[in-house]
Amino acid sequence: MSFRFHRSIPNLSIFHYARSSHSERILHLLRTSLSNPYVPRTVAAARAEAEKAGISTTQKISKRPLEFNLDISTTPPTPDQYTTMLDYLRAQPISASLSTPPTISRFLVKHSESVGGVDELSQVASRNPERVRWPVVVHWDDGLVAIEKEDEVHHILDLLDAQSRFENATAMPSAPSDPLPPRPHHETEHVLLPFLKQQPPQTLNRLYSKPSACLAVFRLLRQLDRQLVLNLLWCDTGMPLQGLMGWAKPEAITDMQTSVSDLKAFSILRVSASNPPSVMLTTAFRDSLRVALRGGGDHRSFGLPVPPRGPSQMSIQQLDKKALEHWETILHYMVDTNSSAQRPGGGALHLLVAGGWLEEGRGGGGHEITSTGFQFLLQSPRGQLWDILLQYLHMSDEYSCDNLSPTQNAMMTDLKDYGIVYLAHNSNRSFYPTRLATTLTSSLPPLPPSISSTGTDPSDRGFIILETNYRLYAYTDNPLQTSVLNLFVSLRSRFPNLVVGHITRESVKRALGKGISAEQIISYLETHAHPQMRRQNPLLPVTVQDQIRLWEMEQNRVQEAEGYLYTEFGSQADYDLVLRYAKEMNLVLYESARDRQFFAKADGHALIRQYIERRGG
Repeated sequence: MSFRFHRSIPNLSIFHYARSSHSERILHLLRTSLSNPYVPRTVAAARAEAEKAGISTTQKISKRPLEFNLDISTTPPTPDQYTTMLDYLRAQPISASLSTPPTISRFLVKHSESVGGVDELSQVASRNPERVRWPVVVHWDDGLVAIEKEDEVHHILDLLDAQSRFENATAMPSAPSDPLPPRPHHETEHVLLPFLKQQPPQTLNRLYSKPSACLAVFRLLRQLDRQLVLNLLWCDTGMPLQGLMGWAKPEAITDMQTSVSDLKAFSILRVSASNPPSVMLTTAFRDSLRVALRGGGDHRSFGLPVPPRGPSQMSIQQLDKKALEHWETILHYMVDTNSSAQRPGGGALHLLVAGGWLEEGRGGGGHEITSTGFQFLLQSPRGQLWDILLQYLHMSDEYSCDNLSPTQNAMMTDLKDYGIVYLAHNSNRSFYPTRLATTLTSSLPPLPPSISSTGTDPSDRGFIILETNYRLYAYTDNPLQTSVLNLFVSLRSRFPNLVVGHITRESVKRALGKGISAEQIISYLETHAHPQMRRQNPLLPVTVQDQIRLWEMEQNRVQEAEGYLYTEFGSQADYDLVLRYAKEMNLVLYESARDRQFFAKADGHALIRQYIERRGG
C-alpha cells in the first residue's frame, strides 16, 4: 500500500557570522545542497572506500538537489529563539556529543565566561560575537539544531535527503499538482486553523509552550485529528507509519492522510525518516498538552484566580450584561452608523475599518457598513469573535512582542471594548473573562439571545415572514434585528413585538449602494425565516428572490451620467470631425455611427460647442 501526503517544504535557518570560517564553510555547504545534487555522507564514504580499494561503484545517486527554505540571518538569535533551540537540543540530541543535557554553555566557545540566561546570551552574541559559536543551523520543522560542527549539519541534510526519498517512493502515481484530499462534508475547518498553517514552526513552538494554548488548539481540531493526537500523546518512541494507517478502513485512508498532513502543518506531528518511518507528536505540543490534561506545574498559563472579594466580586449575570453592552455597541454601530448609536472604542473602531467591515462615509462623515460587514453580521457570535481576533493578530505588528506582559496589558483594553474581558474599575491587576471568551474554544452556548440575534446559531429562532407581494413581517422587539432589516427593507409600522415593511426597489438599491449583494439579502432572509415559512418549498417566494436579483442586475447594467446628446449632423464628415475632437478630449460617453450621434460629458459641452462654431457649424 502506498500513501501520499501534502508535502510542505522544510524550513532551515542559519545564524551566520561572516568573520567565522566555520560559518562561511557551512553556509557554502547549505547553498550547494540547494543548487547541486546532494550526496549523503554514508554514500560518499562508501564510494570513497570502494575507490580506495579499486572497486568500481554502480550505485545510482539522486541527481536532484535538496529542497528546503533557507533563511540566512546575520543577526544573533533572539532570547525566544535560543529558548526554542535549547528545547530542541534537550528533546532530541543529534549526535553523540550531545549525550548530556545541553545548557547555554553549548552556544559559548571554550573558556568563555558563563552567562546568566538566554537574554544575556543574546546580548553577548550581539556585542561580543567572538564569545559565541558560529554558525547555528536550525531545522524548525523537525526540531534539530547544529552548532558550529559540519558533521551535525550533514546529519540534518542527510535527514532531509532521506525524507525526500521516502516521500517520492511512497507517493501515489499522480500529478504533482493534485489538490489535498477533500475534508468530510460534515465537518468544516475552524477559521483559526488556516492562520496557524501560515505560521513558521518556531512561532508555533512558542505558542505550544503554554499548556492553555495547546488545549485550545486541540479543541479546535477536527474529530479525527483529535483522536490521532490522543492516541499518540503518551507514546514517547513514536509509532510506525504503516501501523498508524492500519487504524483506518480502506475507504477512510484519504481522511487519515489529510489528518497527518494537517497535523504536520500545525507542527503538532512529525514523520521521521527512519526505516520504517514512524510518527510522533512534536516535543513542545506533547509536553504542554500532557500538563494541560493531568494538571501540575507552575506555568500559570490558565490564569491565576483572585481570592473572593465578597459583594464587590462580579457575578456571571453582571459579566453577561457587561459583555452584551460592549458587543451590541459594536453591532449597533455597524448597522446604523448615522444614528445616535454609541460609538465603539477607538481601538475597536479602527479594527472594524481595517478588517473591511466598515468604510469611511461619503463626504468624510461617519462610517458605512460594507458588503463584507453585512456578511459578518450573518455569522454566529463565535464566528464573529474569531474574525475580529484574527484581524487583531494580522495587525499585531503594532505591538511589541519582546516582552509578553506589556503586550498582554496593551491587548486588555481592546479586549474590553469587544466585551471579551471585564477590567475592574479600581484595579489594573485583575480581570474577568466573560462568556464571550469562554465560548471561543468550547461548545458552551453563546451569550443570551439578544447577542446572537443576528447570527446563524442553530438555537436562533426564525422571526421573518415574507409574502409574494413583497410585504415582510418580523416578529421581534430587538432593536439590533430591526436595524439590520432597515438596511434593505422599507419599514412601515412598528409594534411591541412586530415590525412590518416592504421590500422595494428603492430599499434594495439603498442596500446595493452600500455594497450589500442580492445573494446576501436572500441569505439573511433564509437564515432568519420563521418556522412557518420553513414548511414550504422553496423557502422564500421565487418571485421575490428573482426580483431582488434583477434589481441588482439593473444596478450593474445601467450607469447614470450628466451630459449632452449631439445629433443631426449635416454630413458624415462633420460628424467624424466633431466626434474625433471629443474623443481626443476624452469627453465621449456613448456614440452611434449609424444614427450620427454621440453623448458627451456635461463639463465638455462648452469646448465642443466652441469647436463646432470655429468649424463654421
